[in-house]
Amino acid sequence: MGPRPRMTLERRYKALSWRGKLSEVAIARKLGVARRTIQCLLKKYEETGSAADKKGRGRKRLTNQREDRMLIRKSLYNRRVTSQQLAEEMQKMTGKQLSTTTVKTRLLEAGLKSCRATRKPLLTAQNRKRRLLWARAHKTWTVQQWRTVMFTYESRFSLVSDKPVHVRRRRGERFNKDCIAPTMKQGGGGLMV
Repeated sequence: MGPRPRMTLERRYKALSWRGKLSEVAIARKLGVARRTIQCLLKKYEETGSAADKKGRGRKRLTNQREDRMLIRKSLYNRRVTSQQLAEEMQKMTGKQLSTTTVKTRLLEAGLKSCRATRKPLLTAQNRKRRLLWARAHKTWTVQQWRTVMFTYESRFSLVSDKPVHVRRRRGERFNKDCIAPTMKQGGGGLMV
């Protein structure tokens, strides 16, 4: 059985409001908590005058703000670097042994999530220009004109492995050039049918 959720501040003050009127057992029953919880709450209130948790509870962060920024900067510089590689790099630089989980947590806090890179055809500047001109030329076409166009489907048979590439990106960066895995015509080893 895992740890129970902590009592909210509101419920703690409700328990304190009943302390002269009800017994510890009755308060615990009303709030659905253990009697020991109420005992500790009353003792803490008598000692500190507050029902709030003490500052600095829990495990201390292994990294400071400067190291967090360093991790983020390294991840943005090379979006394909893994958490394991970042942890090893940080150990060389700071001497602190970070787990891959810690690295992932810090990057998630900064909004950097590990995602599969979006696969897009590798387009040259000339290709992009031609596509834009074609799109502008056909922007005003009517439905009737589009009905005269025949669309076909293509199937690709890959002759080489297409392993997914993972990148770290923030929300809205899906089509950022650093977050895309470019594909070649015929995949550099495939066949279109």
